[in-house]
Amino acid sequence: PFAPALRLARVAAIFLGSWLIVGYAFYSMIAVKEPRHILFITYPLILAAVLAIDKTLAKVSLRYAVSLIFAIAILAETLTMGTVPAVAGMREAAESVAQLAPPETNVAFWGSRDGTFVYAMRAYSGRRDLGVIRLDKILLSDVTVYLEHGFKENVIKPDELTDTLRDLHVQYVVFQTRYHDDLASVKALEEALGSDKFSEVERIPMTANYGKGYMADLVIYRMKGEVPRGRVAPSMQIKLLGRSL
Repeated sequence: PFAPALRLARVAAIFLGSWLIVGYAFYSMIAVKEPRHILFITYPLILAAVLAIDKTLAKVSLRYAVSLIFAIAILAETLTMGTVPAVAGMREAAESVAQLAPPETNVAFWGSRDGTFVYAMRAYSGRRDLGVIRLDKILLSDVTVYLEHGFKENVIKPDELTDTLRDLHVQYVVFQTRYHDDLASVKALEEALGSDKFSEVERIPMTANYGKGYMADLVIYRMKGEVPRGRVAPSMQIKLLGRSL
């Protein structure tokens, strides 16, 4: 009833509406935990906006040029006025530990941005022979996407942690300070790393261009004893299938 000139064609409206409704129902059934997981069902809104702009300028001879100029203006405003959040320290830690680690071993990591560390190891270290062990898979279980959404702690002693790291051929550990350090399993890890079986090698500050700037330290520890060569991975539980890999 409003602005009939801007109405979408019936086929386009049915297609985009069905996409949005079916997508919403699907992602509701699988119970996604983060807004970013439903980005795919926002595309119809973007396409609808593009079609609305196109219909608005339908009688303008230079409508494509006007649309392009409008898009460039929005992009320029985003690039000049918006600050992209950034955290420094992960790349430096990855490059540093890659220079130290012996060949065909694993590097263990505990911290809030383990995916960023894994990417830095693959993209910048130049050490494809090194593997990365995410310590949340050892210290915790039943993690619901993010720790903030729920998890269970694994009961493990410092000596057991040391043995586990040795069995996984971990020579170096990268540990982020102040990250869930109130958990018993993390305290056990700190106790293990502070024992005479490990030595601190380097401390790299994590800083951000938002908030207070300083976030934590990334501390690199070395296991004093030599570990066996060869990349091995911890077993992975798939509870839905009742199997371990």
